[in-house]
Amino acid sequence: MIMNPTARSFQHKIAGFCEIRLAPLVSPAELKRLTAYMLALVNDQALPPMKGKAVDWTEIAAACRLAAKPSAKLMRVGQHGFDVLFAG
Repeated sequence: MIMNPTARSFQHKIAGFCEIRLAPLVSPAELKRLTAYMLALVNDQALPPMKGKAVDWTEIAAACRLAAKPSAKLMRVGQHGFDVLFAG
């Protein structure tokens, strides 16, 4: 699949968000999996699993093999990244 320049730019923005905002909140391995998860949503033009108006962190944590239940801060900060996917 050939990706248009706008989609590529969007992927860079998501990857940058993960590196800057999520990196302090998770281990390097978890960061890699969360970033890959978010980028896969962009590539697939899919939305994350939802629970009401927020993302379903239980499902995301399982999919990304997070070591522990996501902290309130991770869920709050991560929600901003997933919100961008809705608007993207």
